[in-house]
Amino acid sequence: MDDIRFFIKRVAPKDSIKLYIKYHDTHTAYKYKYYDFILNFKEFINYEEDDSKIELTFNDITYDNYIDIQLILFDLFEYKTIEYIDIYLQKQIEKTKLIIEDIYNDYYDDVADKLICTRLLSLDNNQIIKLKFIVFEKTEIKLYYNNNVIIDFDNIIKKINEIISLYKL
Repeated sequence: MDDIRFFIKRVAPKDSIKLYIKYHDTHTAYKYKYYDFILNFKEFINYEEDDSKIELTFNDITYDNYIDIQLILFDLFEYKTIEYIDIYLQKQIEKTKLIIEDIYNDYYDDVADKLICTRLLSLDNNQIIKLKFIVFEKTEIKLYYNNNVIIDFDNIIKKINEIISLYKL
């Protein structure tokens, strides 16, 4: 839950969000009011097993999958970054034959002032799908796939969907 609280604090415009915390016997409830949106989190901590579980209720739907929660927050706060793409890839390959081989192969080019991120997806037959992202000025992202260059965040997500749809179970 700390990751979620820090994320919201970092990306939400000042004075746009209010937090209410309520402690219960079985969980801690965090209620965020962001403009007209209400985000209700429940954090269940099992101290005996050093484990915790988080639930988010948003628009009358409850989510307990951390990847789903992250994507909802990224969409709500319009957080269109390489982190969004990484989480989105993880979510999309859940129902495919694909495996993420490498998701943290990033390096920063100081001379060109850009972040270069390579994502490798593979199939059982050792076929590799290489996605190369270049991030300029922390916000502008380009996807290099085969001989194509895809620009604009929404077009990149669309292209990822096209690629992954070829490998659905």
